Amino acid sequence: MFSNFLLSKKNKLALFIICTCLLLNALSAAALAAGNGASNGAAGTGTGTSTQKKPVNFVGAYLTTNNGNSSATEAEITRAQVPLKPTIKIAFDKNVVYDAYWPNNEQCINIFNNSGVRVPAEVFRISDQGLNESRQVIFITPLKNLNPGEEYKIMISPGLMAKNGVALGVATNNKPVVIEFTTQSKTTTNTAEQNISTNNNINAAGSSGQAEEKSSLSSLMFYIVTGTILVLSCLLLGVRWLLNKR
Repeated sequence: MFSNFLLSKKNKLALFIICTCLLLNALSAAALAAGNGASNGAAGTGTGTSTQKKPVNFVGAYLTTNNGNSSATEAEITRAQVPLKPTIKIAFDKNVVYDAYWPNNEQCINIFNNSGVRVPAEVFRISDQGLNESRQVIFITPLKNLNPGEEYKIMISPGLMAKNGVALGVATNNKPVVIEFTTQSKTTTNTAEQNISTNNNINAAGSSGQAEEKSSLSSLMFYIVTGTILVLSCLLLGVRWLLNKR
């Protein structure tokens, strides 16, 4: 009977260990399933953050020159005296010239004067088939000269769209991006024009001097050649006269 009692205790211990292992396995499986469910809920349903599309961000606005296929990045307009008829390059971190969204995006960028009046301007892009950098920039240039020494604003609407379908407003709390700049003063503009005029006058004077120098040289060559012919003719006539006299 004692041996039966010991066997009974061993059976109970083994049964307890087995039940404990099964319970731990069940808890582990439940935790794993819950974790997978949460992950699938975040990634698969689109409500989580793991696969959310990133919004487009404004990078900067710069003076530029554009040859139709590429563009230079010059001074940032917030730190420069902007010319009266500038071409301004507005850079983002994603494709903003995608054909499907371009009709919307070209309406999302405008220039305003310090009274809040919109300035007529051309908004344009380099082809969506160009370099990656070109896909991330939009250009704007006023149709007429801006006033010298005045403050202006470029306003980018929060409705501007990236190729991934996410609007700028997602990154700006649905507020527009505002870029302020100041045009060159009248004094600066006049000085630049005077410099251009002076350079033109210097070039014109230089060209005139060169022309006069060429004309004088041509006249000198003419007199030298003519004098040489006359001297040779006289010598020839003299030689013939002496021979005939003999």
